[in-house]
Amino acid sequence: MPCRHLRFLVVEDHPVQSRLAAALLTSLGAETVHVAADGGAALAVIRDPARPVDIVLSDISMPGMDGVDFVRHLAAASSPLALILNSTLGAAQLGEIARLSLAYQINLLGAIRKPLAAVKLVPLVQRWRAAHTCAVRNAFSFAELARAWERDEFQPFFEPRADLSSTAVVGFHATPHWRHPERGVLGPRAFMDSVDAYGLHDEMVWDVLAAGARECAGWRARGLQLDLSVSLSLSSLAEPGLAARLLKLVDDARLEPAALVLGVAAATVEVQRAGALDQLERLDQAGVRLALEDFGQAALSSGLLNRLPLQQLKISRNLIAGLRADATERAGSVVALDAARQHGLAAVARGIDTLDDWNRLQGWGCDFGQGRLVGPPLPGSEIERWLHTGSRQVRALGAAGRDLDLRLKD
Repeated sequence: MPCRHLRFLVVEDHPVQSRLAAALLTSLGAETVHVAADGGAALAVIRDPARPVDIVLSDISMPGMDGVDFVRHLAAASSPLALILNSTLGAAQLGEIARLSLAYQINLLGAIRKPLAAVKLVPLVQRWRAAHTCAVRNAFSFAELARAWERDEFQPFFEPRADLSSTAVVGFHATPHWRHPERGVLGPRAFMDSVDAYGLHDEMVWDVLAAGARECAGWRARGLQLDLSVSLSLSSLAEPGLAARLLKLVDDARLEPAALVLGVAAATVEVQRAGALDQLERLDQAGVRLALEDFGQAALSSGLLNRLPLQQLKISRNLIAGLRADATERAGSVVALDAARQHGLAAVARGIDTLDDWNRLQGWGCDFGQGRLVGPPLPGSEIERWLHTGSRQVRALGAAGRDLDLRLKD
């Protein structure tokens, strides 16, 4: 998908056009889409490290700080972001503003007239992708990645997930990490762009699934009733043999299917609707649990949500970050939690980094959470020690000011 893994900021004062732009970007595979009603609000997002952005899609004629002033502030901030201008202005006026942007040394991908459409947007995104891929290829070569695979340097790390009511650790979310011989342990953001650039993303997902399933089976064999969640971010969820391959992997690891939670992206399911639903239903019938990832950030029809065989909704990390700054994104979290309740699903919040995050979400009825407050991603060899040492605590949940250990679930 052309916008896969990319993070966008839509700067648009018209609510309907803002929603349409966000829906288009998510349908094209965007990882996250932030929205701002004018340049001032957009700068607040850009300056917030919890809300990273790759490409800004900005209108020009807006109240408050308009697009031209926004371009000037963007230049003053020496921001590395890429910019796409989108306006009803005529071609001549758009051209003048585009030249202004280039004079300010803004990374301008292009200027397009409304209405926004995929046929206009995708070539500009591909322009960014081509330039970025060149930079990515300079980060890690194919030979480096192949050597790392051969030496088993890629390993899953496991981020703890806690019950927000009881504070019990109920499971772990697996992500790929690289034990680089010179740079130390690298998280996925340091190398997954390189992996993607060489078409190795699916291979990495399958490796994380296989290694994670073996780890989880080991925990459960030792009496630790923990589950494992993995993002099923494959290029195709409609592949006819997908469910069978996954179930064989689980069986080979001697893991009960119910101990596995697979996260699927709304945009992928929308695009691959018929085939994806068939494979997901097969997994559900076998006992594997399914979660919709980054709920609240992607456009998903109500009818499709009703048809998906889900057990969990995972609330976008960016919505959780918005709890600390933005009333609109706070409202988005409430909407996501209401949707989970209406569909009888467990709500899982990603990115719980502060006590205030925990207290708000617990008060609103969120079921589970993960993030820095709960615990860091850990290698499999350290999980049992982390669980039993009592060194990881969540402080003062609620108004009582108590210190509560994150306890291993009985």
